[in-house]
Amino acid sequence: MALAAASGARSGSVPPPLAYATGWLNALILTLTEPDVPFVTRILSLLASNTRFALMLLKKSPLLRPPVLFAMGAVAVILLIYRFANIREEWLVQRFLDELKLGNFQQAYRIWGPTKGYTYQDFMADWGGSGYYGKIGPSRILESKTEGSGVIVLVEFSHLKRPVALWVERRTRTLAFSPIETLR
Repeated sequence: MALAAASGARSGSVPPPLAYATGWLNALILTLTEPDVPFVTRILSLLASNTRFALMLLKKSPLLRPPVLFAMGAVAVILLIYRFANIREEWLVQRFLDELKLGNFQQAYRIWGPTKGYTYQDFMADWGGSGYYGKIGPSRILESKTEGSGVIVLVEFSHLKRPVALWVERRTRTLAFSPIETLR
C-alpha cells in the first residue's frame, strides 16, 4: 500500500513498474520451464518482449544507466560466446563434408584422422561413393554440443532419414562417429 501511495497510483491498483516487473518475472518463469525451446531463444524472446519495462526504468533513473548497460553488454557477450563456442569444430565438419562432396576422399580421410582401427578402406566403405552414406549431397549442420573433451556435431543429410552425430576431438581436431547419437 505504501508503494502504491508513493507512486501516485490509486489504492487497489498495482503501480506500473511493479506490474511490469511482475509480468517480466512470470514471463521468465514460463520461458525457462518450457522444454521445447532452446535456452538462448527463450532468453532473447524474453529480453525483446520486455524492452518497454527496461526503457521505462532507464528513463526514470539515470543512475541505473551504467550498470544496466554494462549488464546488457555482459549478457550479449555471454550469448555470443555460447552461440559460437563450437564454431571451429563446426567449420572442421563443414570442411570434411565439402571434401566429400568434391570427391577428395584422401583429404577427407586426413581430416577424419587416420587410425589403425579405422583404415582408409573402412572409411571408403562408409563415406565413399558406393559406401553406406553414399554420395554426399546437400547437407547442413543442425547443432553442436560440447561433451567432455570434444564436441558432438549433428549433421543432416538430404538422403538419410536421421541426422548423423559426428564427434570432433578438440585437442587433435579429428573426427569420428559420436558415441552419443542425440544431443538431448
